[in-house]
Amino acid sequence: MRLPSQTNSLIVTSIVGLLLVALNLNPMAGYSVANAAANPDSVNPCKLVTAAEAQSALGMPVSAGVFMDDNIFRHCTFTGTTETGSGKPYVTISLISKDKATFDKMNSTDFERATGTTLDAFFYRASPWVTVWHNGNELQIQISFNNDAGKARAKTEELKLADIAVTRF
Repeated sequence: MRLPSQTNSLIVTSIVGLLLVALNLNPMAGYSVANAAANPDSVNPCKLVTAAEAQSALGMPVSAGVFMDDNIFRHCTFTGTTETGSGKPYVTISLISKDKATFDKMNSTDFERATGTTLDAFFYRASPWVTVWHNGNELQIQISFNNDAGKARAKTEELKLADIAVTRF
């Protein structure tokens, strides 16, 4: 059965519209890809840092990133292949949507502003991890070395990974 031509053009128009939305294209501005960071649900944190970059931060080989969505944050964890101290070290990248005003109200008892970086970032005082505001999202990167020798360089490595990650969303 053939549909009337008016129905066919409506279907084609609808399909093209859905494709533009799915591909995050802006039809009014040509074929430029819109920034996917507007919604952390559209960003896979496993695409923000590569296994090679996580390996460099940990100083040892890592497993492939494992994605998890806990309905608050979206996470990706790269786990080191060698036990150190009390377990295997890991790198976790997490994303959540957060407005700038809320981000700037970080509790100064728990967080300290990161210095020596152009990133809009805080470090959590109780455990080495960095939280960065970028494009309407909070990006968190935690490197756990599971030993004191690794902890000394955690902040430096977290900032390196954050510098990389923010260029990818």
